[in-house]
Amino acid sequence: SSGQLPFASRGRAALIGAAMLRGFQDLVAGSMQDFGWAQQASAMAGGKGNDAATAPFPVVWKAYCSKNPRLRDPRALGAMARRGVPEDMRAEVWRHCLAINAALPVVAPSILPPEATELAAVEDVALSAGLADLIEADVARTFPSNEVFRKLGGPASLRRVLRYLAATDTELGYCQSLNFLAAVLLLVIREEQAVASALERLLVRLGTRGWYTDGMQQLRADTVVLEGLIRERLPGMYDTFQTHSFDLLFVSSKWFLCLFVTVLEGESLCRVWDVILSDGIEAIFRVAFALLARLSEAVEACRSLDDLVILFQADRYEGPAEDLIRSAYSPNLVGTLSRSALAQRRQEAARQVSSGDLRAELRNTHLWRGGVRPASIRAR
Repeated sequence: SSGQLPFASRGRAALIGAAMLRGFQDLVAGSMQDFGWAQQASAMAGGKGNDAATAPFPVVWKAYCSKNPRLRDPRALGAMARRGVPEDMRAEVWRHCLAINAALPVVAPSILPPEATELAAVEDVALSAGLADLIEADVARTFPSNEVFRKLGGPASLRRVLRYLAATDTELGYCQSLNFLAAVLLLVIREEQAVASALERLLVRLGTRGWYTDGMQQLRADTVVLEGLIRERLPGMYDTFQTHSFDLLFVSSKWFLCLFVTVLEGESLCRVWDVILSDGIEAIFRVAFALLARLSEAVEACRSLDDLVILFQADRYEGPAEDLIRSAYSPNLVGTLSRSALAQRRQEAARQVSSGDLRAELRNTHLWRGGVRPASIRAR
């Protein structure tokens, strides 16, 4: 893009380059060694015990799967995914991450009859006109130039998956951006019923159903979390956003709701999804922060709100997938971001957003009733 800088500035590259690579290798090797199956994977590859971090992925994956699930280190799957999942194994790994072969728990009421368990049943289910029209419009604009998607019958499959989701999960229904999530899953898993289950499980695993329901409270809360990370670790960028009253939701809504489909493509997108499916919500924040960090100089050079909007509207990541993953997990860039600390940040942000919504609702109620002067309400 015209406004896009190289992935890292020279100064930042000098700071994090070699250390980032060493840290990434140590992270992978360390997770595997702690796990206790490094020696097993190495032996299967003909190595000597410390080769698990560099053993072929199929060998390491076989060793991982052969381990008793109760004894698996929870960090091991993410460590493998950060190495990169081979294309011909990606469907198998994603199915494992989302436990596709297990029974899917019922998370919301269904309008389908009990016997209608297959996607074919949705053809006869009447959705509201507005919902059906929205799905049709989004199917038409989902990967229109992707030949693989079209040759696989992607549009027809996508339509059935989205209608099935809207009919069987009436709490979630259908929200724009779910079309992209379903389309990516179709491109990899290529089985409609499995994709429908995968999409439900994906939102539950990530804890992101609230991004698409309840006034998108959780999306706004997670934007607060991302903004906090920027304030702490990219203060120049944060100050620029504040100076020009730039709402980070403009970026987070585009990136989060469709899990980076709007800014990544091809192998880079699949590699990011590899780590999201294995590491969960933590990976989303890490990748978002890394994508923002590469634009830090361009952001700080912006002189108006319009400059910032144009920069992010035009932005597409075109660098190597490996660089993005390494940056997202670099202790020198993103720093420590434990799952427990992230969960606490998200909970606090959710309370903050909920409290703000309640205050806004109370203010609006007073205004509508005309019992208090608007100026005095807004001052509260």
